[in-house]
Amino acid sequence: MKFLLAIFFLVSFSLWMEEVYSKEKSSKKGKGKKKQYLCPSQQSAEDLARVPANSTSNILNRLLLSYDPRIRPNFKGIPVDVAVNIFINSFGSIQETTMDYRVNIFLRQKWNDPRLKLPNDWRGSDTLTVDPTMFKCLWKPDLFFANEKNANFHDVTQENILLFIFRDGDVLVSMRLSITLSCPLDLTLFPMDTQRCKMQLESFGYTTDDLRFIWQSGDPVQLEKIALPQFDIKKEDIEYGNCTKYYKGTGIFSVLSLASECTTLAAELPKVSYVKALDVWLIVCLLFGFASLVEYAVVQVMLNNPKRIEAEKAKIAKAEQAEGKGGNAAKKNTVNGTGDSCPHQHFTDLRFEGCIKDADKTESGFEAFTCILAQAHLIPW
Repeated sequence: MKFLLAIFFLVSFSLWMEEVYSKEKSSKKGKGKKKQYLCPSQQSAEDLARVPANSTSNILNRLLLSYDPRIRPNFKGIPVDVAVNIFINSFGSIQETTMDYRVNIFLRQKWNDPRLKLPNDWRGSDTLTVDPTMFKCLWKPDLFFANEKNANFHDVTQENILLFIFRDGDVLVSMRLSITLSCPLDLTLFPMDTQRCKMQLESFGYTTDDLRFIWQSGDPVQLEKIALPQFDIKKEDIEYGNCTKYYKGTGIFSVLSLASECTTLAAELPKVSYVKALDVWLIVCLLFGFASLVEYAVVQVMLNNPKRIEAEKAKIAKAEQAEGKGGNAAKKNTVNGTGDSCPHQHFTDLRFEGCIKDADKTESGFEAFTCILAQAHLIPW
């Protein structure tokens, strides 16, 4: 009996907790929902009667009471001309890997709807600034961006939509959008390329017999001062100076730097089936760097050739003997390894002495210094 009572108590408690949780969830949903606005055609006669007769709200109610937003203006008549104006507020960087770019724009559309002409007894302003909540009560052009990848409206702190109704029935809508648009890039001449990114505006369902988009006369596309870091250079600073710091010239570092640059660019750029100008430039640079390393190796082998060294030694010894210094040179010669210095060191010292004595005849220290540098470069240590 006690066991059955315990089961009954647990079941009752679980049902009660589930009911409490569902109530809390519904209350949170109710708080998160925005207040739904009903169009005048959806409101009851009692609600419409509460509006003062000479107020702006009453004028709007009279205009929209029999208005059907599903039917375009001039139905079965002349097409609706929609004047389009775009103000580019910001322009994001073009992404080479995904081949797209992002813009923040103000899209403005203006058309005439004879059903929204203000009545003749209206003595107020010629323009009515309407709350964006009424936007859904009106017919709107079905404009869309054909090359759009992603887009979103802005609603902080309110929906960024501005709606005007003019006396003659003209309707002006301005909205703020952030759009990611595709831009197929031709990178054949990269990085000396010029790209053209399109913004395609079309009607989704209407034909030109019903709807026509035209650019607003005057200045249809407006831009702020926009600069793209990858594609536009506003200023160049060119300076000339002498670099006095010594940098050790090692060709392997140049090759490694080029290889690293190739890897970085390959990761950032999209994979294409054709050869880019940048690829040709990098390949040529790598070939030059590799050829310089091969040249260095060949020169080192030639300079360190034993036959060449022996021939150079014999030539210097012969020159010393011709000057009457063969005896002194023979005493100092340590080619057989019995002296204090290595053969290369002794050989270089002899060559330096000859250069200095030749330069003494001209009494020019600069020529002696040049000769020493030349021999130090040619003769290996």
